[in-house]
Amino acid sequence: MNNTPHATRQRHPVARFLLGNLLPGLALLLLMGYGVRFLGAGLRNTSHVTGWILLGTLFLLTLHGPRKKLTVLPLGAMHLWTGLHLLTGFVVIPLFAFHVGKWIPNGFLDTLLTLCFWLVALSGVVGFLLYRGVPKRLTRRGVEVILERIPGEREAIRREVEQAVITLAATTGSTTLAEFHACRLHPFLSKPCNIHEHLLDLHRSRFTLVNEIKGLERYLDAREMAVLRRIETLVLRKDDLDHHCTLQGLLKAWLLVHLPLTSGLWILVIWHMLNVLGFQG
Repeated sequence: MNNTPHATRQRHPVARFLLGNLLPGLALLLLMGYGVRFLGAGLRNTSHVTGWILLGTLFLLTLHGPRKKLTVLPLGAMHLWTGLHLLTGFVVIPLFAFHVGKWIPNGFLDTLLTLCFWLVALSGVVGFLLYRGVPKRLTRRGVEVILERIPGEREAIRREVEQAVITLAATTGSTTLAEFHACRLHPFLSKPCNIHEHLLDLHRSRFTLVNEIKGLERYLDAREMAVLRRIETLVLRKDDLDHHCTLQGLLKAWLLVHLPLTSGLWILVIWHMLNVLGFQG
């Protein structure tokens, strides 16, 4: 019989996602929708109300980036900020659609603003999916390495394998490993490889190369076998580095898209707000 209290049981990730983000977002959206409808019944300008709410929501979304960098300040736990970011993200998309009122608004500025918003929203959804999946995949492939250090570690592996093969050929006179290095190892160790497989979480090329390495065992003596085992370890390490480089590079590329789009959106939002206030005045 399981005596674990219900409160301490771990919820399924989907349940945590629904309870922590989606359902509160829907509740907040319904509450705002009711408030806007109430204002509309009072013959107030609901577009101005939704516009100011939308501006505050965008501001909350933008605060998530600076908060991640200000780790030393007592601004609350990061997971709470992330939850708030997701909650606000769920709210801002239908809120923007309600504020605009149609797919293609009138005027060049409003059309450009709408297009920029949907691009930011789309990149935000992509980023959410990436940050939900990529870190888990990275932890399955060895200790995480800083992206900027990967080229240096990859070069160190290439030099070590090359030196081991040269030394072995000079001392034993055997060319088996030297020929295999020239045909298979040198092309693999000299540059990032199998990027598409790392993106799709495939391992066919990795297993193929390892099987080829193991296939050499029948032709080697004990001393060569020791070198071969070390080479196999370094080859696997290099493949792990390529995996980390590909996925970390993907996250960095996403930021290089999302952040400029967000900056452009804010420029257009401020421009739009000044125009609205100017006409209102």
